[in-house]
Amino acid sequence: MATATGMRPDTGDIARMVSLPQPNCNLTEIDLASFQRLGIGPELLKRAGVVRVTDREARSTYGIGGTRLGDMSGILFPYFSLEDGHRVTARLRRDNPEIEACKTKNKYLAAYGDRRILFFPPGAKEKLENPDTAIILVEAEKSALALTAWAERMGRNDLLAIAMGGCWGWRGRIGIAEDAQGQRVDEMGPLSDLRYCNGRQVYLLLDSNIATSPKVQQAANALCRELQSRSCTLCVCRIPVMDGVNGPDDYIAHCGDAAMKTILLEASSIAVSEVEWPEPEPLGGELPPVQKFDAALLPGSLRSLVEDVAERMQVPLDYPAIIAVLCLAGATNRRAIIQPKAADTSWTVVPNLWGGIIAPPGLMKSPVISAITQPLTRIETEWRSEHDAEQIAYAQQKELAELRLSAWKEQTKASAKKRTETPPRPDDAVTAPVFRRLITQDATAEKLHEILRDNPAGILVTRDELSGWLATLDKPGREGERGFFLSAWNGDTGYTMDRVGRGSIYAKACCVSMLGGIQPSKLRSYLADALDDGPQNDGLIQRFQLLVYPDHSRNWQYIDRQPNTPAIADAERLYRSLTDLNAAVPLKLRFCLDAQELFIAWLTELEDKIRGDDLHPALVSHLSKYRKLMPSLALLFELADGGTEEVSLVHAQQAAAWCEYLESHARRVYSMIVSPQRQAAAELAHRLATGWKRTEGRFTVRDVYRNDWRGLKSPDDVRRTLPLLKDAGWIRRVVEQAEGRPSEVYTINPQLRRTQ
Repeated sequence: MATATGMRPDTGDIARMVSLPQPNCNLTEIDLASFQRLGIGPELLKRAGVVRVTDREARSTYGIGGTRLGDMSGILFPYFSLEDGHRVTARLRRDNPEIEACKTKNKYLAAYGDRRILFFPPGAKEKLENPDTAIILVEAEKSALALTAWAERMGRNDLLAIAMGGCWGWRGRIGIAEDAQGQRVDEMGPLSDLRYCNGRQVYLLLDSNIATSPKVQQAANALCRELQSRSCTLCVCRIPVMDGVNGPDDYIAHCGDAAMKTILLEASSIAVSEVEWPEPEPLGGELPPVQKFDAALLPGSLRSLVEDVAERMQVPLDYPAIIAVLCLAGATNRRAIIQPKAADTSWTVVPNLWGGIIAPPGLMKSPVISAITQPLTRIETEWRSEHDAEQIAYAQQKELAELRLSAWKEQTKASAKKRTETPPRPDDAVTAPVFRRLITQDATAEKLHEILRDNPAGILVTRDELSGWLATLDKPGREGERGFFLSAWNGDTGYTMDRVGRGSIYAKACCVSMLGGIQPSKLRSYLADALDDGPQNDGLIQRFQLLVYPDHSRNWQYIDRQPNTPAIADAERLYRSLTDLNAAVPLKLRFCLDAQELFIAWLTELEDKIRGDDLHPALVSHLSKYRKLMPSLALLFELADGGTEEVSLVHAQQAAAWCEYLESHARRVYSMIVSPQRQAAAELAHRLATGWKRTEGRFTVRDVYRNDWRGLKSPDDVRRTLPLLKDAGWIRRVVEQAEGRPSEVYTINPQLRRTQ
């Protein structure tokens, strides 16, 4: 064990370590040895409640992992409230995190939706009763425990190490606010636990990668600003960059207790004026980030085709991927269904889906759609040729039947005259061939309804520009067509059209999958109605669940090669196998046992999300339709990989990952409308940029609303707007404690003042 003299443990020490009693009887000997190397003994681990958990325990007991892929087993650090001592959340250090680009990913995880607090080691409450106790802020829980043990060994009862759970862990959800697009979202800000730092000596001791990581540097600068606003005496410590050393726990293990003491003694004090201000960010209409698409989410039979098209056309992988999955849905439609719940037979889902690509003109939407739908077009062409041949045979049979009927009529007339026996009427019934359809581009609602009457399996509608179709539905007198398409999205609803000229036509089940492209500017007007509760707010837009709006790479390469013919053939074989299924007796799949458990966890998380107050109603409407999306995707992926019995856990996880990816795009899509708060923030930013309060360099809430500026006419208007400017680096709040409540004073970024 590292001691106050800086000695490192020898092999004899390790042998003694592994024989120590295990807290809670579940940390392994290897775990204990690993902690002991950092100077953390079993008794401290026991008091801190540190335990080892299995994958199942992490998911079921602590709610960690949810629908994520991968093994969740590891060491769990519980977070306890200082106020009542109850566990609020926990953070898991996984044994086997994913590796991406030679770096670990999702190494630390907490339960979705848990309230974030700081990690206080045992004895924290008692130490904070002393106003002279200095606080050491670190990133990881292990670092806090290692420094707690170090302080005990060094006799420094006036030091308290607190972990933030990452360099940005001091920020989290502090309430509900309205974002720049008018949606109710989590209001992010400093955690209330930072109040324990107010007025104290604070050492900021982040991991050594602060020397090379812009993300950590940005977090450190922001935290310094926050601590300065709380009247802290701030010192910044630096851990040397060394092999095998990241956090202070590693440094203690490698260099000893005396070296750690030196780190604190050599800490640099930070004056208020030295805290770095960021470059002010623009405030107008920025799009939130979206997840990057991972080709591993695709079935193997479609992956090569998608990657080939994306590379040859130099488009984001999202484009061909989303079209390929929509083609998969269009080829299946009512030929297979899934029962999402184990016992409830009344809820079945038809896997027809709607979606498309959002991109400005000229970014290859139509060529991508044409390339990916090519296998379906081939099948449709064959069916058309078969129908043409059947139509010729039908015409011949009909003509022969008419001749036989005509001859019979003559014979009947002759028999009547001669009073002889009437000859039997020939069988003149000839059934017209049904034109099997798989795909259509530009059918009216009436014609599409007629096609669906003859093709109860359903059909795929493709549109180069969805905006034209949407505009058609908005025309006066076309309200019935909107109702028809809303029903067709369900996939299993019968529909009757009554027309004077055409009579009554009944389709037993209207099932439509739909794909296309749309320009961002043309989508905004429809979203405006959806967000503002206009006449088009009937859930039509929200039915486009596979709608993606990815970022475009600025790097372009000239690619000139033949299309991947084997990949096209693989996709065509898959689609043919699906179209051969009998819609009259569709395959009916359920989740396997493990997949059912995952679905329950996923659905519970979804319901908690959409039943809360955090989301805009339009986004709630969109996400609520994920109840159909997730089981539909799971079914489609199972079928694509050859399954016909039940949906496996792998495909359920795959579908859940798709939902997470698509949700990030949905949030971007619904962010395209600028909110009143964003407009008010732009108004105040304009005033600041043109010299308001130039001399003072600071202002109060009252200073703002007294001017009666647009969107800033009351204290509440101003308070809702200022966080946008604060997050964009235009202003900072300064806590000035006087008698009563703290004042609402904000300082202006000096960079703005210098350019005025």
